This record gives sequence, C-alpha cells and structure tokens, in this order.
Amino acid sequence: MMWQLLLDSLFPPRCGGCGKRGAAFCPHCLSTVVSGWSVARCPTCDQPRNATLTHVCGQQMHDLTGIRVVGVYDPPLRPALLALKFGRKRQLAAPLGLLLARVWQARPGDPIDLITTVPMPRDRQRARGYNQSDLLAAHVARHLRRPYLTHVLERTRAAPTQHTLNARDRRANTIGLFSATGTQANRIINQTILLVDDILTTGATLDACASALRASGARNVWGLVVARPAMTL
Repeated sequence: MMWQLLLDSLFPPRCGGCGKRGAAFCPHCLSTVVSGWSVARCPTCDQPRNATLTHVCGQQMHDLTGIRVVGVYDPPLRPALLALKFGRKRQLAAPLGLLLARVWQARPGDPIDLITTVPMPRDRQRARGYNQSDLLAAHVARHLRRPYLTHVLERTRAAPTQHTLNARDRRANTIGLFSATGTQANRIINQTILLVDDILTTGATLDACASALRASGARNVWGLVVARPAMTL
C-alpha cells in the first residue's frame, strides 16, 4: 500500500476514460457519466424513456427481475472497461465499482440480500489472471454493505464467446450454460441477488445466469452492469 502511494505520487495514474494524469478515473469523466442519470428510465430494463424507443424487456428478460446500468458503452466508460479487461488496469475496478454502487442507490430495485458475478471461462481467467467482474463486485459489496459470494455460479460447458454472435445466437449459446452449483450456492435460497457484470449487449448472459439462480431457489435476480451499447437491452 505504501509503495503504491509512493508510486502514485511520483507517477500519477492516467485516467482510464480520457488519459489525463491525476486519477484512475478523473472527476470530469465521473461527472460525464453521472450527468446522464437524471433521464427518466424504464424501471425494468433501465433504458431511457423516449418516443422512438420501444421497450421489449418483458420479451427478452425471462428470469431477470430487472437491470441497472451505469452508462453507455462509449467514452469515457468504453476505454476504461477495455483497460480494466485487457490492459491489466485493475485499479479501475475501484472507481467503476463505486459508480455501480451509486447507480444502484440512485435507482434501486428490490432490497438485495447478496451479490455475485458472472463466471468467466476458466482458461480465459487463467490467461488474464482475474475476472474483472469479481473485482467490480467486491467494491460494490463494500459500498452497499452486502455479502459478496464468489463461488455460486459455474459454467457447465465450453461455448463460443458472445461477441462473435448475433442476438438470436447469443440466446441459444447461453441456454443451460450456467448452473448454481458452486460451493456457496446453498446460501442463495429465497434470497434477492444482485448479479454484477461489466458489459451488457442483449442481456442473454445475465438472463441465463438468472435462470440458473432461480432454478436453485433464488427469489429475485437483478443485473448490475457498467455499460451497454446505446438503444439496446
């Protein structure tokens, strides 16, 4: 800790959103993200309400109770998430985790009992050295003062990565992909769970995780993610 403070004083970190020196995620980028929270939103899928957007969340979210999203997958969130995932900038988990906690407090769903995450494929996590969603969830749990369970969901099989697939194939790809059979799965019975992930596109992965959690006794499952593309579920 002392060494990190010394290094930060000698070499101030660059902002993951804009690249300026001084903080892992600078006040300007934070304010840019938070400024979008005042827009009226759908209470289920958290999309901004407007005349051109048709909400189909009831058709696409089968087992998720609802979703909360920090912001759009554009700067400053996009470069920050890429740096966290692929640039080994683990320090970005702290400010992004704080934003996740704050957006949940600003637009809460049901009172939550515990927090868990979407598991990564084991080979990918070994290669990266960490699951970025685990890092984010640990900060969310601390800010919200709720238990964080790390071994609840497990992957049942190998599957193609979601980013290579269209929306229909993403849904098919995730059917039966997860099970709530981890070492702490017995703690989810009759609990409302907050499921943390970094990026949401169609919601297929979160919904598949929610299906596994509900099948093992969870009462409600809410998704909490950092970013998603504009005008998508």
